[in-house]
Amino acid sequence: MNTIVNIVSVTVFLFVATFICPAQSDDTQNEKFSTVFPRQAYLHDIDELAKNLTDTHPQPYEFISKERYWRNVEAKKELITDSTTYGEFIWHASSIIASIGCGHTS
Repeated sequence: MNTIVNIVSVTVFLFVATFICPAQSDDTQNEKFSTVFPRQAYLHDIDELAKNLTDTHPQPYEFISKERYWRNVEAKKELITDSTTYGEFIWHASSIIASIGCGHTS
């Protein structure tokens, strides 16, 4: 009997997780990506990302020069405005990460 209860519980959980939660999270994700945060917060996050990436990556300048990497970071910061959405910010941050050019970050 206990096994049947466990199977039913797992089945209900999987049904909810598969069909109900994603429908709710799609709306939440759309709202999240269209949210606008303060420009200074984005700039701070880009600075932190860029610094942490070069501090933790074993060879951050193997495929891109140090100068070019930091010019790219500054160029992305110039694209941040008071109306930049979270989705746009993620796009800029992803571009910074990919600019390292290795398989770990591309």
